[in-house]
Amino acid sequence: MNKSLTKLRVSDIMRRDFAALREEDNLERVGDSMIAMGLRSLPVVDGDVLVGLLKLEDTIPVGGLSPILAKARGDRAKRMFVAERMTRVTFVAFEDESIGDVATRLEDYDGLVPVLDRDDRLVGILGPREWRKAFATAVPTPRLSLVA
Repeated sequence: MNKSLTKLRVSDIMRRDFAALREEDNLERVGDSMIAMGLRSLPVVDGDVLVGLLKLEDTIPVGGLSPILAKARGDRAKRMFVAERMTRVTFVAFEDESIGDVATRLEDYDGLVPVLDRDDRLVGILGPREWRKAFATAVPTPRLSLVA
C-alpha cells in the first residue's frame, strides 16, 4: 500500500458540509431532492447520531417505478417515510483513521462512507469526490519533460 495513504487521515479529506436526513422525512420529497441535487445516497441521523443510509433506489416505492413515475402516478411514496426504506449502517470510518486502513476494509463496500468521531457522532462523509482527492494527494503526478 502507498505509504502516503497510511499517513493521510480521514479528517484530512472528509466532507464536513453535507446534507443529512431524519427518519421522519417524507420519502417522496427526499427522492425529488436527491434527484435534483444529483445525490446517490445520504446519511440518516437522529440528532447527530447516525442511524442509517438512504440510497436513491430506496426512494423508489414498492412496485419498482422510478421516483418521477411514481410521483406522476401519485404512488404511496407520499405516505412513506425515510425510516421505512433506509438501510442500517454496516460500514463506517472514524475521523482519526488513516485512509489506507479504511481503503483496506472497503473491499466489498460500494457507497457513501459515514465518518464518526470516537463518541459515535456523525461528523463527515466520504464519497467519490473525497476518494479521488485522497488518491490524487497520495499518488504524485509524474513529471513530464519534452524531448526535442
